[in-house]
Amino acid sequence: MLVKIIFNEFIDAQPSWTISGAEVETMLEDNDAALVIGDPGMTVTLPEVQVFDLANLWHRFTSTGFVFAMWMASSGTEFRVNSVNFASARDEGLQHIEDIVSANAALPLPAEEIRKYLTQNITFEVDESLQRGMGSYFELAKKHGLIEQVKPIEYLGS
Repeated sequence: MLVKIIFNEFIDAQPSWTISGAEVETMLEDNDAALVIGDPGMTVTLPEVQVFDLANLWHRFTSTGFVFAMWMASSGTEFRVNSVNFASARDEGLQHIEDIVSANAALPLPAEEIRKYLTQNITFEVDESLQRGMGSYFELAKKHGLIEQVKPIEYLGS
């Protein structure tokens, strides 16, 4: 939905959307652009392809941060969520950054870039900028008919 919001709201373009396989070269055979996420998105190196980071685009247009992933639960399931110690899982992962970097050595990325991604690009606290960004995202998704309603976000704590 993020890329659709960016096109509809900020670029004022209405491209046609298709679903394709994961190979960038295949996607670009029949399309002008491709959305590539995850590890493949971090390693695109085609000479005639310009890569845009969606978080940077979002920030450029909104001056807010963007949350790509977050543990969320339906209302009424808090008791189950509270039984999982997410803070300990986070802390354990942070204590093993070098192990995680080593385990991902097969990626076509330098170890320093993986380390930087894990230590500088990922945040574990939702600050005011990220809260505003999430609010804007959901409001714009509703505005452009991508969701039916905006539901309030309730934070359970850290």
